Amino acid sequence: MADEQSPSLDKGCKLNWRQACAMLGCSKRQFYNLVYSGILPAYRLAGSRRGLWIWEKDCRKLIQPVAEKFDKSKPKDYF
Repeated sequence: MADEQSPSLDKGCKLNWRQACAMLGCSKRQFYNLVYSGILPAYRLAGSRRGLWIWEKDCRKLIQPVAEKFDKSKPKDYF
């Protein structure tokens, strides 16, 4: 049973679309566009047609390049 949980520990917690949208700062439509284009991997529970789940780590991977670009554009010295 510990083997089943170890991959989820590396990926963080599972997020539903609302939680992922809040983390990404996007709308529901933008979220689904990211999923259907393959940019953001999402999963369904076995046997379920409803409900997409996204790993927190995948959201963070998507945010990281944007955050790094923003940090580089800041001036180092303010005075």
